[in-house]
Amino acid sequence: EHPILSRNETMPVGLTPAANSFP
Repeated sequence: EHPILSRNETMPVGLTPAANSFP
């Protein structure tokens, strides 16, 4: 599982890199 995909559930694709920085 990629962290980006996990965050993509709640965050837009454009924000996934930034969301990945958050716990």
